[in-house]
Amino acid sequence: MNDSAEVVRLDAYTAGSAALALSLAAKRFANQPLILEGSDEFKAVLVELSALPGFNVTFADAGLELARKNRAQSLVAPERPGLSGAAAYVAEQNRKVALQRHAPIHRIWETQHKGGFTFEGCRIFSDGTSGVLLARASEIVVKLIGEQEFFRLSGFRLGCAFQ
Repeated sequence: MNDSAEVVRLDAYTAGSAALALSLAAKRFANQPLILEGSDEFKAVLVELSALPGFNVTFADAGLELARKNRAQSLVAPERPGLSGAAAYVAEQNRKVALQRHAPIHRIWETQHKGGFTFEGCRIFSDGTSGVLLARASEIVVKLIGEQEFFRLSGFRLGCAFQ
């Protein structure tokens, strides 16, 4: 990484080095839209990182800024009746993501979340509701379940396929 007064540059990157570079750029160029140069893949990684809680950045490119805003909005747990405990859990886990940079992003289950998950456990949330944690790629999806489903799934092996 090259870090100068005018630019933060990565010649090669990992998710960790991209997070560090974005953090440096956010501090150095506070209140200024960032100009991103690089491959589409690199830009997508920075958009994903910038959407996490704790990054206060905007992008000069209108398309990247819109993608950042949309991604950030998708990380906010929706306000719906019956989700308060799960929403609080998701918010706390995503706060940890912002601090650790390598933990998976958490989301509340939506109808478009279908198939290809692995079972990561069951939780009872602060309001007494229960949910199942399902992993896919770099995200954990939290699905609310009833008491019978909770006890049935509690016997599942961690990491097993879940449809």
